[in-house]
Amino acid sequence: MNITALLKNEEIHTSLSIVILFYIILCFTCVLLFFLLFPFYVYVNKVNRERDKTAIVFPITNHFYVIIKVIYILFFLSISWTVLMVIFANRNSPLCAIFFALILLTHLIIFIIVQTCTLLTSLLAIQRSAIYFFPSAEKTILAVQKKLHTNIWYLWVSVGFKDLFGIALLLYCLQSDKIETSCSSYQSFYLLTFAVFNFLLVFSAFLYIPIMIQVQKLSYLPSVQQSKPHKYILWQTVTILVLKSFFLPFIIVNQYFNPVSPIGVLFYFVITDTFILPLIIQVSYLGCNRRNLTTLLQSFHLETFVAVLLNMKMESTVTPQESLTFASGDSTRQ
Repeated sequence: MNITALLKNEEIHTSLSIVILFYIILCFTCVLLFFLLFPFYVYVNKVNRERDKTAIVFPITNHFYVIIKVIYILFFLSISWTVLMVIFANRNSPLCAIFFALILLTHLIIFIIVQTCTLLTSLLAIQRSAIYFFPSAEKTILAVQKKLHTNIWYLWVSVGFKDLFGIALLLYCLQSDKIETSCSSYQSFYLLTFAVFNFLLVFSAFLYIPIMIQVQKLSYLPSVQQSKPHKYILWQTVTILVLKSFFLPFIIVNQYFNPVSPIGVLFYFVITDTFILPLIIQVSYLGCNRRNLTTLLQSFHLETFVAVLLNMKMESTVTPQESLTFASGDSTRQ
């Protein structure tokens, strides 16, 4: 009986190790794809910039463009500091602790960015859904969108303050006499905020289903005649749901074999979002501009490509499109 139980226990640990290994591989694959797609994402953004300025979703896509460049730098710094930490760890240097603190700070900033982008994605989809269900309120809704973009820093400050409050609450937990009660409050705080953010994301994705089924009903709206924002938002929401669904089974299986606390499960989801969100933003934009991307790859010239990336030459080598997301519709008709 004991031998059988031991064998089963070893099998469970082996299965768990395989699950964790696949999870880590998926995370690193997302990071690798992010770095590989980044130059193409920047290139297509630059050659389409003048055209994109006429699109209704340009304030958000341009904001995402800036964010992606910031995340790229942060990821690069995080990798560099990790390498330096390993080097100095072998020398027992106090610099190791400094690099570790820098890594934590970098990932905290990325986490704040991820949450803010999640909110922006949700709000954008909810806005388009509201125009679909209440077309007479289009002008009011667009005015709210403009107001949001003008004061978008309030959103960043709010999310940042939330996480600073969470860190303060954690420090209080560690010093409090009633540590179990305090840690329960800390878990509840983060679980609640995470649940709200992701509920908005999934809710906005499902709201968009009737829009895509009967999208032609929006054709008389000035904003839709000018551009095709539903294509971009569709790519954004679908990519989010698909990538999240890839990671979810690994988290569920890990929880089955090795149950952890709710905050431990939340940690898995936070790590997952940190790795997949930058990829989501790039894939959704490139997917909507796949005709431009295909043309670029078919007539690829390294000199022109590098020149555009470095702002040395801004002439596009691809055919301009009518609007930000109109290309995906065109490509299906050609």
